[in-house]
Amino acid sequence: MDKPVIGFFGFARRFPREYKINLDNYRKYIFCPTRMYEDKPDTVNVDDFKKVLGDDTVVEQWDYDKTLFIDKWKGLETVPRFNQFFQQPYRIYSFFYHLGKTAEMIYRDHTVSDDTPVILIRIDVDIDKINMDKIGKLIKSGFEVVTDNKNCDRYFVTKKSKLPVFIELYEDYGKYLKDYYSRPKLNRLKTTRPEDIFNFHFSKFGKNVKRTNDRVVIHKFKHVCNPFCGHHRQKTLE
Repeated sequence: MDKPVIGFFGFARRFPREYKINLDNYRKYIFCPTRMYEDKPDTVNVDDFKKVLGDDTVVEQWDYDKTLFIDKWKGLETVPRFNQFFQQPYRIYSFFYHLGKTAEMIYRDHTVSDDTPVILIRIDVDIDKINMDKIGKLIKSGFEVVTDNKNCDRYFVTKKSKLPVFIELYEDYGKYLKDYYSRPKLNRLKTTRPEDIFNFHFSKFGKNVKRTNDRVVIHKFKHVCNPFCGHHRQKTLE
């Protein structure tokens, strides 16, 4: 039986993180920027990751360029700079881009079988426990995506064959935004924050999603604020 897969994505803020699981029991994949933060010059490299996660970790990195995402947002023309929560669409594009690229790395690896469980998780969280028994039972019972309750968007559990739903989100996000702002009375999307985008996207794909209080991936997350966060409201920098 294949080892389950962990796919890490996003900025490796405050890396290395704390892992209380046996990482040797998982195949690991990472797609992330070379820089650790949006607003600081600190960098992280392949050797840094392998030293902590293991030599078998598959790593792809890129030189982060936010203009890629700003251009995507500006190309939508009618979409404002901030959503209802002062989140900027270009930063949500960045989130979906890194998630999708990690999913794509795993999906194109033909040594991973279609039924292999995959945990897609932000790289800036600590992992205390992964309940693989519970995950296996949920997937076998028909759930295609599993995550925490309360609209968690820090991790998603699925299997390899279902990864296209995460790969296609980057492009579909723009379509959802255009519809939301051009046809508000006809749109079923509640808000344009990532949590609601995920729920809407899964429903469009007909995915059977299980949000569970069991917390199949027990993790700790501490927000690292920067000048681009919506917490600053109108003072948020682009």
